[in-house]
Amino acid sequence: RDVPNSFDWRNYGAVTPVKDQGAVGTCWAFSAVQNVEGQWFMKSKALAELSVEQIVDCDDMQQPDSGQADCGVYGGWPYLSFQYMMHQGGIESESTYPYCAGLKNPCEPCNAPGYNKTLCGPSVPYCLIKDSCESKLDTTKFISGLKVVDWKAINEDETNIAGALMIAGPLSTALNAEQLQFYHEGIFDPPVCNPKTLNHAVLLVGWGEEGSTPYWIVKNSWGVNWGEHGYFRILRGKGTCGINTQVTTAILH
Repeated sequence: RDVPNSFDWRNYGAVTPVKDQGAVGTCWAFSAVQNVEGQWFMKSKALAELSVEQIVDCDDMQQPDSGQADCGVYGGWPYLSFQYMMHQGGIESESTYPYCAGLKNPCEPCNAPGYNKTLCGPSVPYCLIKDSCESKLDTTKFISGLKVVDWKAINEDETNIAGALMIAGPLSTALNAEQLQFYHEGIFDPPVCNPKTLNHAVLLVGWGEEGSTPYWIVKNSWGVNWGEHGYFRILRGKGTCGINTQVTTAILH
């Protein structure tokens, strides 16, 4: 399938403002929620900022056979977040259940009810019930009509990913971000970057070419002052840092 030389969902209003996760491991929740924001935009033509904190506080999905689980501030997997949203039946907005885990004066949520210590490690050392899912979650405040019914993984071929991105909307993905903290601008292409070491989840929003060098446009969750106004570009077509190996999307009702 032929795809154009460039495409960017930001030009169509499908992408919410860049957020800052702070010094906690919540990238997976940002990546998943921002994919769902795009899916909801595709369906309703309304751009809504959805609650990342609900996912951080309430999502305890796990897949023990693969050793993967959602672990609140200690990390997680977007595909498991989609499964949580399927089971929970909806998601609140950022305004009714705002992000607080990574703020300067953070909230102290307890682990989600089914938190798996074997897969996630020890529970948070200190927490407050008032900051936790059981106190905060209000299913009457779920965005009306927004239901995640399934999710799917996108084939690793990067031309295929571009086609899927253009048709489906912004896609969740992950990469080896060990060198990303040193990024300022330009096309990210570190000389050594193990594609199997996936340690950071982000959002694919588009692609382009600079001269003859193809790149992806990726939304990060490290604030607007990082990178290119909160975004980065990464080499496209070579599986750089595993950017093509964990591409997923939620499917809405």
